[in-house]
Amino acid sequence: MEAAQAIDDRRLKQSFILATLISTIAGTFTTGVNLFDRVGEARRQRRQRKMDRGQNRKLKELEQRLDEAVKGKSELEEREKKSKSRRGEDEEDLRDSLQRGGPLVQGQYDQLYSRMGPQFAQGDLLAQTQLQGQIITLQGTVIKMLEEALYTGEPPDIRKLYNASEFAREGSMRALRDQYQRMLQQAPIDQRALPAPGPGPGYGGRAASRPRPVAPVRRISSTPSLRDYYDTHTTSYDKHDDTYHDIYPLAPTTTTVLRDRARNRGPGSVSATRSHHSRSPTRHSSISRTSGIPKQLTYHSSIYCQYATYLQQSGQPLDSSLASSGVCPDCHSHLFDPDEVTRRGPWRVDKEVVTHHPNPRTGKEEEEVEYRSFLLTTRFFVKCHREGGGYACYLCSRHRERDTVCKKEESLVDHVGSKHSVGEYEGDGDIREVRS
Repeated sequence: MEAAQAIDDRRLKQSFILATLISTIAGTFTTGVNLFDRVGEARRQRRQRKMDRGQNRKLKELEQRLDEAVKGKSELEEREKKSKSRRGEDEEDLRDSLQRGGPLVQGQYDQLYSRMGPQFAQGDLLAQTQLQGQIITLQGTVIKMLEEALYTGEPPDIRKLYNASEFAREGSMRALRDQYQRMLQQAPIDQRALPAPGPGPGYGGRAASRPRPVAPVRRISSTPSLRDYYDTHTTSYDKHDDTYHDIYPLAPTTTTVLRDRARNRGPGSVSATRSHHSRSPTRHSSISRTSGIPKQLTYHSSIYCQYATYLQQSGQPLDSSLASSGVCPDCHSHLFDPDEVTRRGPWRVDKEVVTHHPNPRTGKEEEEVEYRSFLLTTRFFVKCHREGGGYACYLCSRHRERDTVCKKEESLVDHVGSKHSVGEYEGDGDIREVRS
């Protein structure tokens, strides 16, 4: 009886391994915030005691040389004020990173658990290993360094702590998203994503929708990294790389992200070699308009729906019937639920932009991280959709030697966030930056 009970307990624990790891990570972030606050309070107390001793000494000197003492004190306070201002900003960034790390990771887990159910709470061996690695990073670097600073009184390395915190958060969220993607790759294809059969009114006037075969899903790398380095003027990427790596969160703008994100995914993206150029038709288009919608378009054989191709090559807004129903007027695919889009808002992509500049005081080159957020509008997804269901990345069609095909909207969001740069976002009128 006891042996059976022990087996049941073991099975129960195994069914919630991932949930336990996430709880540990979130708790470690909280511990880091508390330790950081204690370190700051201890430093303030030591600084106050030092200031009191210094003031007593200066009062004695003031009796002899009042004018010189006042001038020296004023200059010293000015230098200290500038130094404190720079360090204060770094400390504020670190505390913010620690404070939001736990809720972001926990929120990512809760979001994906609500989609996959108890199976997600168990996790696979790869996800468990990756999350355990993030716990080691947090406890072995962040917690250890803060404890040493608390006991020794020496100021901690703020930049090292910040990078470790960011790495642990991004790595944990990526591990969750990668597992979610692996689980979706093993799930059956959602037939609801396919267009309704038979003719339908509206744009194109086709007799029937012709589903296109979808290429097999590639397995992708799930190794977490601290950040991708993007330049807003020059785009760096491998034109022969036909897989992508998850990095950015998937949550709608009403809650994060995170990324995430906030941010989670549909089945993995796959890349197919292009035999065409999606921006250049092989012959001129023949267009007759009714209510702003072309009745007939003659393009090359494209991976996109013809209405999506029309949107890519024109500045026209979405058809009113599509905006109200979410159904493409050409291929009759159901692209989105208008009520849901109104409720959650557009998808959001957060980018870390790293710039380098010389320190005027030391002369050494330092890096500065800037966070920029972009919204993917409904029109962007419509101009990316395919006739047989799913999406193809329009940014890849413009800037890459290969097209990238995604089965789900979430997969396209993740791909755009991880594989395209800020410069490419700024060149697309359907991706809008959020100005703070």
